[in-house]
Amino acid sequence: MAKEMKPLETYGRRREPLAVKELQNDLIGFLKDMRSGLREPWAKKMISFGFQSAKSPEVVNADYDTLYDALLDCFETGEYEKVEARAGDIVTHFVPKKRDPEESIVSVVALRDLIEGPLLERFANAKLQAILSVYLPVMNNIISSIAVELLRTVHGHIDEEQQMIRELSIPVLQITPGLLMLPIIGLVDSFRVLQLTEALLEAVSANRAEVAVIDLTGMGVMDSQVANHLIQTAEAVRLMGAKVFFTGLSSETAQTLVQIGVDLSKINVRGDLQDGIEAGAREIRNKNGHLNEAA
Repeated sequence: MAKEMKPLETYGRRREPLAVKELQNDLIGFLKDMRSGLREPWAKKMISFGFQSAKSPEVVNADYDTLYDALLDCFETGEYEKVEARAGDIVTHFVPKKRDPEESIVSVVALRDLIEGPLLERFANAKLQAILSVYLPVMNNIISSIAVELLRTVHGHIDEEQQMIRELSIPVLQITPGLLMLPIIGLVDSFRVLQLTEALLEAVSANRAEVAVIDLTGMGVMDSQVANHLIQTAEAVRLMGAKVFFTGLSSETAQTLVQIGVDLSKINVRGDLQDGIEAGAREIRNKNGHLNEAA
């Protein structure tokens, strides 16, 4: 019996199939528009990482086209099995003899980083949350699948480098200078929440962030230990000089926070991701305005 093909799930509130399809089409249209414009910055980024510099322009372009078309195919297909198959294609392309085996995963992460800026600019409106709810799960699944396939191909096992896969699946996005966003997707245990905290604190420090938006829209069931650690994470960010806004709290998450003694009136909560981003942007503008007045 053929294996049932499962669609890639979006996170957040349930949407009708037509609405999801329209979002997918918008995202695919955006990716097609960006295909040519990202080729040169991708090549420069890869050279800065120590790859591609010894290759001819034709080979560099072929590498980029192979990678980009594979990613685009994953978004168009929207099936886990297809993502895994294309991950294998990418690894096979980037791991012939005399090439660094890590180039495949570095390539897709570099492209992910380049896509995020234009994506946030294109959909910097009420549609942003919906578009991210389609984009992030698929892109994270692609990266994880490539990492797993790479380890199987090169090392023959995946146990020793699971940490790399987890880290690649925790994107901290810079929305604008000073404003970060951490989307938490899926189930989170006590170990993963520590990784989320570490990734966020490192990003706050590296980007000198003033505001961090932690979006819980796509988060699964949260126990009291994880909830308590998220509150501690917000406090740690505050001690670093940045403000945290939580968005997308479900009724279950709110109840868990209340049960562990958190006064919801004392933490910064916004209804959805767009509200959180707008609140964060206002916070930065107001802060900079006060600094300018003081000067």
